[in-house]
Amino acid sequence: MRTLWELSGLLVEPTTRERRYWCFRILNCIIAGLIGLIVWLIVRPLALNSMDWLICFVGYPVMFHGLLGSSIYLMNVDNDSEE
Repeated sequence: MRTLWELSGLLVEPTTRERRYWCFRILNCIIAGLIGLIVWLIVRPLALNSMDWLICFVGYPVMFHGLLGSSIYLMNVDNDSEE
């Protein structure tokens, strides 16, 4: 996540804390969703072929890793930079 945090600082011009936070969250959600989509595409030919499963495989990583995980990381990232 640290690499993604540093990348979000490069993508946002001018860099403000709030814009960098939003950029980090959006990038994190997109990456988590893509990973869920890839897993679903691998599992789909074997079982779980419906679109309901696509929503589950993409939605859960986005919600828990993307939003919740990035929120927890952002709460601690300022504490890490002070040390």
